[in-house]
Amino acid sequence: MNKARILIVEDNKNMREILNKILVNIGFNNVTGVENGKLAWEKIQQAQFDLVISDLMMPEMNGFELLKQIRNSNNYIKDLPVIITTASHEVADINEALKWKVNSYLTKPYSVKTVVAKIKEIFG
Repeated sequence: MNKARILIVEDNKNMREILNKILVNIGFNNVTGVENGKLAWEKIQQAQFDLVISDLMMPEMNGFELLKQIRNSNNYIKDLPVIITTASHEVADINEALKWKVNSYLTKPYSVKTVVAKIKEIFG
């Protein structure tokens, strides 16, 4: 059982539930899901998370805006590992995420194997 706290930020309820199931199935039981970056930012300020997995395109606050908020923080939050998920194959999007020091990204649709590999990259 992994004690890591993971925040899933995904506006599509089905995708959020699928990712949650994958994480629970590989041993992560402390998973929280929210539907946009604005709610995620509120959660991040209220509780300590070990990883954020965020969709790129969302209403309210998108994944880039959330990533920028995290990286511009002046406390431990700025080092929070972030994985961006996206259906976009745009090199510009990937470059923008890299510019803001994203830890990794997942291109949709992703497999359980890919999610596990990305999580292992973060937690070793």
